[in-house]
Amino acid sequence: MKSASHRILLVDDNADDRFLTERVLRRILPAGSMVIIATCGNEAVDYLMAEGRFADRAAHPFPSLLITDLEMPDGDGFEVLAFMQGNDAWSVVPRIVFSSAARDDDVRTAFQLGASAYHEKPVMPPENEACLRRIIDYWSTCAIPAVDACGRLIISEQPGVRGARYAPPECDGKMRRVPAGWRLAHHHA
Repeated sequence: MKSASHRILLVDDNADDRFLTERVLRRILPAGSMVIIATCGNEAVDYLMAEGRFADRAAHPFPSLLITDLEMPDGDGFEVLAFMQGNDAWSVVPRIVFSSAARDDDVRTAFQLGASAYHEKPVMPPENEACLRRIIDYWSTCAIPAVDACGRLIISEQPGVRGARYAPPECDGKMRRVPAGWRLAHHHA
């Protein structure tokens, strides 16, 4: 389904970058959209898991789009991507890397961890706004499957649909805090 509004989880530790990005997003997003701020990877994981101060899903709805920086203390962008990749039920949430660094290894690793796109963060405000506008315009035209309040993919119960022959992501109702193969270095579980 195409989205008329967005719930963007913006993950960035740099207060200046966060302020500028949030200001641009609030200006260009369709009415009814919201920008949710996380200042590090661990805070983003808490938000995704609906833990701590984010436990109330009515007040803190699951994001429809993730925009993350990479280099952050207390859980970097790679760890957020790996966390989301480790939870199959969240596979439909687009994940955008928006980082000052665009090293080949960073780009490759981000895509290996499930990034939907990687954008080098422009330094100049007009280019920054233009880049964010392209991101929002693109994702506003994309059809994205519906998810429930916890971010889990809603599986169709209609018999005979073309995709029915493919198994949906397994979801036992439990989101995994630490997927196999990686750890958030400083998470305060």
